[in-house]
Amino acid sequence: MLALWAIPSLVAAPAWLPELLAPDRRSRNGRRQEPVKREGADAAAPAPRALWRDRTAWAVTLFMGLQSLGYYAILSWLPTLLQDHGMSDSQAGWMLSFSSFPGMAASFAAPWLQQRLRPAFVVPLAASLLCATGFVGLLTSPVSGAYLWLTTLGLGQGLAIGLALGYIVARSPGAHHTGRLSTMAQGIGYLIACLGPLGLGLLHSASGGWSLPVAALLAVLVAQTAAAFGASRDRHVLAPS
Repeated sequence: MLALWAIPSLVAAPAWLPELLAPDRRSRNGRRQEPVKREGADAAAPAPRALWRDRTAWAVTLFMGLQSLGYYAILSWLPTLLQDHGMSDSQAGWMLSFSSFPGMAASFAAPWLQQRLRPAFVVPLAASLLCATGFVGLLTSPVSGAYLWLTTLGLGQGLAIGLALGYIVARSPGAHHTGRLSTMAQGIGYLIACLGPLGLGLLHSASGGWSLPVAALLAVLVAQTAAAFGASRDRHVLAPS
């Protein structure tokens, strides 16, 4: 199944061949074109240490990490949760796949919604509320309401990842800042995310049920919402106070 992902790459490869085979770009008179130097925000990359002291950069990083933690935790343990409540193995696996469809739709809609809805905090708040609804539903009636809860959860998590990636660009004044902020947000963010599957499994083993793990995911949502308050502000990283 994983090999199927090579198909889009093979389809796109011919379009890149001219770029790969050309030794350099030349103007019409045969002279090599020099890269255009940009002034201002793109003139130089910010020092990594500067971003580590910036509140907006940390808000973006924490939002990326916390929403990813919730996603990977559910990705790892949702079938087990449903099976523990009596759902068949095949149906539990299908429900995990089903949640990706509303998630993909919401991730594509996230940038459009973020640009048009005000205040900007409304969209990440809606993402958290959708996720919370899905978590609580999976705890109270996981089998009978599975389609409803996984639709709301997929929408919430899809919005969150779309916002997280969008904030990296929106909070950066230029391309160099985007690269550095992306490195920080995704590097640290996915380190945070790797705690999700492990932490949820440990809580499930310790408690013998799913109430404590789901309560922990709800607590993560509270922290995610707090991070979104700073990440969604119309402010660039390293901007003067």
